[in-house]
Amino acid sequence: MKKKIMNSIKKIVSEDFKFWEVIILMGLTAVVGITLGGFIIKKNYGLDKTGTFTPALQDFVNNYNYIANNYYGEIDEDELLKKALETILEEIDDPYAAYLDENESNNLNIQLSGSYRGMGIEVGTLTTGQLMITGVFSASPAEKAGLQSGDIILSLNDESIQGISGSEFANKIKELSGSFMLTVLRNETEEEFNIRLDTVVIKSVESKMVEKNIGYVYISIFADNTYEQLQAALDSLNNAGMQSLIIDLRENTGGYLTSVEKILGLFLDNSHVIYQIQDKSGITKYYSKGKTTVTYPIVILTNSATASASEIMTAALKEELGAISVGKKTYGKGSAQKLHTLDNGSKYKFTTQKWLTPLGLSIDKVGIDVNYDIDMDKAYYDEPIIENDNQLQYAIKLLKMNN
Repeated sequence: MKKKIMNSIKKIVSEDFKFWEVIILMGLTAVVGITLGGFIIKKNYGLDKTGTFTPALQDFVNNYNYIANNYYGEIDEDELLKKALETILEEIDDPYAAYLDENESNNLNIQLSGSYRGMGIEVGTLTTGQLMITGVFSASPAEKAGLQSGDIILSLNDESIQGISGSEFANKIKELSGSFMLTVLRNETEEEFNIRLDTVVIKSVESKMVEKNIGYVYISIFADNTYEQLQAALDSLNNAGMQSLIIDLRENTGGYLTSVEKILGLFLDNSHVIYQIQDKSGITKYYSKGKTTVTYPIVILTNSATASASEIMTAALKEELGAISVGKKTYGKGSAQKLHTLDNGSKYKFTTQKWLTPLGLSIDKVGIDVNYDIDMDKAYYDEPIIENDNQLQYAIKLLKMNN
């Protein structure tokens, strides 16, 4: 066991430690991230020029050996490594540094991939301890089988699930393969549904025409498949006669950087800078890969939860296209984190870079000001319908005036 954990330590500090590296752009504490790419790097962490441990790290190894050789009980090496990493991440004074266990890592992967194998429902726990379906994904196995929001889940393959949590229920589903039977209570009547697990696509883009020639798109996250969803939405809106567009980024805390890069290519040609990255080596400008620049007016809806990748999109469209924004100032997340995956499936992240707007401005801890600062009307929280969304209504008014 001691040899195994020493190998784990060496994996962290040695030149031979290779891992896939991604860049995380997280707005809030939600598990969302952004991939800048997959490339292998090598670093000499804790090694001197001769390839041996530095004095500080050697002192750590010596003390570990002393504890491992003299402690009367067993040492859980995986837990020890986790605690060591958590402590390091806490001590580097980085608000975005964090250790993600395997479950958190899996949830992050699901959200960012934009799809997963499952049944396609959201559940909540009632005061009775029962699980109730609160949402059914479009075109999912659950919808095809006939499940509905409001159904109370009673059993899975005739096994009662009374008293288990939503995450425990999700883990039970993950262990299944093929078809299974779900018994629910609907209108005080028990009903059984046979469900076959399949790929569930998470919808991250919603669109519609809000006026005769004004299109509207809401982007909830920049996932792996958001670009394709937005491209299809824009094609549909263009075919419907769209002459101006509202992009709603409220509550969007981030996503894949590759996704927002491709999305900006739908609006800006390759002469436009879309963001800049600042690290220890200097500043690098990144250009759009689009072929054309749109000419129709754009209004962006933002609020205090609009963060990171959403701020990249907001800044690029405002500075390079002249888009205007309505709502509230954005969150102000202008740093980038690298995400590393360990052999046990867990991950950790820490800040390595800052990103800047196309004009070279830092929005970190500052945010992006809106052109029209408007508080959301209380009526919308009481009844969240489009007529009560005064921020959206103001955006429509501006575009009508422009037309």
